[in-house]
Amino acid sequence: LALALALALALGMGSHGKALRVLVAGGVGGKLDAIVSRVQAVVKKSGPFDLLLCVGTFDSKKEGEESGAAKFIRSGNKSPIPTYFIGCDGGESCDELLALLEASPESNIKYLGRCGVTTILGLKVAYYDDLAASQGEDGGEVDAMLDSATSMEGDIDLLLTNYWPSGVLTHVGKRDDRLARVAGNRTNAKLAQVLRPRYHFSAMEGKFHARLPYANPDLGTGSHVTRFIGLGDVGNGSNEKFVHALGLKPASDMPREAFLSRPADTTPSPYEATSTGQDGGREKGQKR
Repeated sequence: LALALALALALGMGSHGKALRVLVAGGVGGKLDAIVSRVQAVVKKSGPFDLLLCVGTFDSKKEGEESGAAKFIRSGNKSPIPTYFIGCDGGESCDELLALLEASPESNIKYLGRCGVTTILGLKVAYYDDLAASQGEDGGEVDAMLDSATSMEGDIDLLLTNYWPSGVLTHVGKRDDRLARVAGNRTNAKLAQVLRPRYHFSAMEGKFHARLPYANPDLGTGSHVTRFIGLGDVGNGSNEKFVHALGLKPASDMPREAFLSRPADTTPSPYEATSTGQDGGREKGQKR
């Protein structure tokens, strides 16, 4: 983790100041004690972080029992750093959790919402809770995000989705056998293609994978890269990495040269191929 953070800090730093230190976690599944313990261990080893973002299923509830997240919050516990999540299934237990969080601001945990773009500590974060959306219509929120994308050229620092985007493994060369059955979601691929985030995080596959950076097509203002990272579930038994550390400056604060820098291992965009019919994975979590 220390080496990954050092590299991420180097990628996120520019000449204009200090990078934010961000942790991103895969599916928490109600194991808030476990993720808090991991965050505390990382902070003890690597110093303080500014933010924790969570993708994948956030909570879990057995029939007749209180959910893991609800138990954590009702016990008076709180996250040691500001925490934002997606991965709410839109059902009754999700509604109960959101009501509890609203009544417990001291928990330091907030739900981002079903779909949108927000600014957190200067970082522009786009999010699509495809788990919540799968329970019903999204009210055109995704279409609105896509329609407004031209005004956000280069501004999206992070895109958060639960399911992996379809086709993301295109252009990566030799396939990893661990990822042979990875599912994909076309809506998430479209969001990544149009929003052109600097980083895209997903979970739901239970696998860690840091894809080679890919170049977004130049729309007239230069071509910057996107890095897709899939995360494992918190506390999984397969040693899949479930917390990723970043040092990140907002794109709006970066020197243009740093923003457009392209590593030697950069690939073409996987979504240009996807749009011509190469899915790179079966469809899952598909709503639209």
